[in-house]
Amino acid sequence: MKYGAMSMSPNHCADLARPAVPRKHAWPGVVILALAPLWLLGMFDRGLWTPDEPREADIAWRMGQQGDRSIPQLAGSPFLEKPPLTYWLAAASTRAFGDSAALVRLPNLLYALIVAAATGTLAARMAGRGAALVAALLAGSALISYRVAIWLAPDAALLAGSAVALLGAYTGYTAAAGSRKFWGYTLMHAGAAFGFMAKSAPGWLVPALALVALIAWERRWSELRRWELYAGAALQVLLIGPWIMAVAGAPAGAESLRVFFWDNVVGRFTALAETPGHEY
Repeated sequence: MKYGAMSMSPNHCADLARPAVPRKHAWPGVVILALAPLWLLGMFDRGLWTPDEPREADIAWRMGQQGDRSIPQLAGSPFLEKPPLTYWLAAASTRAFGDSAALVRLPNLLYALIVAAATGTLAARMAGRGAALVAALLAGSALISYRVAIWLAPDAALLAGSAVALLGAYTGYTAAAGSRKFWGYTLMHAGAAFGFMAKSAPGWLVPALALVALIAWERRWSELRRWELYAGAALQVLLIGPWIMAVAGAPAGAESLRVFFWDNVVGRFTALAETPGHEY
């Protein structure tokens, strides 16, 4: 071409004619755009639904008012079914932005984003970014997971912690020995601690069973001797330990710990003698 215009090679013209290929990290934006209407409608465009949400909202409101925040309270009495993480975050939301049904669910949006991001990242590492997009969309829109995400209850935070823990477990398991394996398993411990502080022992159950099943399936028993698998447990001690110590130091602390970790965990699987004053 004359007059100083830039010439184009045939290969360049062919490149321009091709449809644009999504960038490697484009899938999170697609997921957010697709799921945001569902999340916003389910979380913020309704009141408190029975049977659970009015109770959970009352516990969150009281958590923002009470002096000792180590033990949730319902109608002024200790509520010892679950650790207080979700009530802490819901109380922080209402104290910062206002007391309403929508704002008490604001942390649920964070939990839903974590679930979609962790599930998509796990799928990407296993099967590529196409799988990441499908997995993240399903994690955010499948009926059961969607109901968990929008419902005011500790299950949404438990699901977020479990998703992060599974991502960490897979990253640690597939990484070579060294720092990447250590950080993968540390992420697993962080997610498990988050899930534990949301709903007690089930936060440990999902990643532990998944990892042990994978090790058994591949007969890779040497993985159980890796120092990287256990080093991150110190993080769980740092995150969970202070809360346990605070509960133990409260009035009737030993009884409260018994209800938290015996009545409400073992009692889900077998009949137990009830702790006086606590009918679970």
